Amino acid sequence: MTRNKIGTAAVAGALAIAGLLGTGGTALAAGDPIGPFKQLSECLSAGNHGIDEGWWTDYDCEGEPPAVYLYPVH
Repeated sequence: MTRNKIGTAAVAGALAIAGLLGTGGTALAAGDPIGPFKQLSECLSAGNHGIDEGWWTDYDCEGEPPAVYLYPVH
């Protein structure tokens, strides 16, 4: 995958998370999973983006492709 495609996938994942969280960031309760992601790398990118945006303080990615889920820690 080229760098541009990786960046596009990361942005698409971030937008999906933003949509799930809503504008207030309260749509997800602690422990609610986000996903599934097709690849572990997509889950890791989304998890790091959530930390950068202040949506959560840590996260875990669990599962096997094509069903990897992100579990945010608030």
